[in-house]
Amino acid sequence: MRVPRGALNPHQELSYSMEACRMKAMEVFIRHGYRPIYPPSVQRLDDLWEVLEPSKAGSIVPLTSPHGEPCALTFDVTVSAVLKLMRQEERRQRPIRICYAERAFRRPDPPEESFEAYQTGAEIVGADGEGADCEAIYLADRALREMGMGDHLFVVGDPAMLRRALRGLPRGMGQELMGALRRRDLVAYRGILDGLGDPPKAQLLRDIPNMKGDPSLLDRVRHRFDPRELEDLDRIGEFARDSGVRIVFDLSLTRNPDYYSGPAFEIYAPDGTHLGGGGRYDGLLRRAGLLGQAVGFSLDLTALGSKAPMEVPPPRAMVWCGPLPPSKGLEFTRRLADRGITFEVSWHGRAQSSMEICAMKGIRYWIDPSGGLAIHLPTGERLTVSRFIEENSPC
Repeated sequence: MRVPRGALNPHQELSYSMEACRMKAMEVFIRHGYRPIYPPSVQRLDDLWEVLEPSKAGSIVPLTSPHGEPCALTFDVTVSAVLKLMRQEERRQRPIRICYAERAFRRPDPPEESFEAYQTGAEIVGADGEGADCEAIYLADRALREMGMGDHLFVVGDPAMLRRALRGLPRGMGQELMGALRRRDLVAYRGILDGLGDPPKAQLLRDIPNMKGDPSLLDRVRHRFDPRELEDLDRIGEFARDSGVRIVFDLSLTRNPDYYSGPAFEIYAPDGTHLGGGGRYDGLLRRAGLLGQAVGFSLDLTALGSKAPMEVPPPRAMVWCGPLPPSKGLEFTRRLADRGITFEVSWHGRAQSSMEICAMKGIRYWIDPSGGLAIHLPTGERLTVSRFIEENSPC
């Protein structure tokens, strides 16, 4: 069967690693009080227009439901979650902490072809105090460390602060500058600024792409901004120093400035692979008629699955149930499952053929429950089933 161009089709090993990453992330989220949700994978267009910024309209993948309703495939799991909360949660229950593992679909920007992403993430909706930005970074960091990704890096900025720096520019120039920064096209960026007649503002905007570095950066550029504009980033920098989270600041970060209304971040592996990102999106909440802060992030499970040090381990044993009634064979496998031993069932009629398949799959032990026998195929050692369970049970 052919896979449509741009659709994801991870191979078996990557699928296993993605699932392991998903499970570890969700375990971290739930342990920290986040409730799993399953937002719909299709959104009504009229609901989507209520909260989606106009610049993103061209990125949705529209369709018509079997009931004739104009819809779109889930464009953004955060948007889907907020729409769900608008209709289900009482104001007095906020802030609400939710987590998810879902697919998102969006029309790709050429030359990219992929229109499908596997994501896991968490959201704090309706927060009413300081600390939510740091909590989101902390939670993402904990999830990544559980996956074995301890060398990742957070790149933190504030698209809202950047948007304020662009105020007062000639019509259209701010959007052109944002677009150039988003593409990291500094030649085009500086060329646009050449037409700006306000020397102090032009110099600040020329310098912003170079305002990158560790948390000490904020002290070096503090005199260029209103002190209140750096308060959120100061808090994040202090948190990073105290908690050991690896961050750098990039004041030219343009992570969807129409969407993010405060600190935002991108997450990268050491080789530059983008692993995810997030930030504060109070504006989305306001468009949905809700008050308070909203902070969240998503992690790319495909990228994580390819980077996390996880391999598909073969089952510990193959259980030959060929000579047994299914009820007896499966009753025995339950004993293994209850003790935490992984296994694969073989219903082959011949013991020798079952053992050959076991060896071919790289499974080390072959078990015959009917004879109470377990064989370690690499050495030929024979042992009783009870001894096998005792020696191989992690529980």
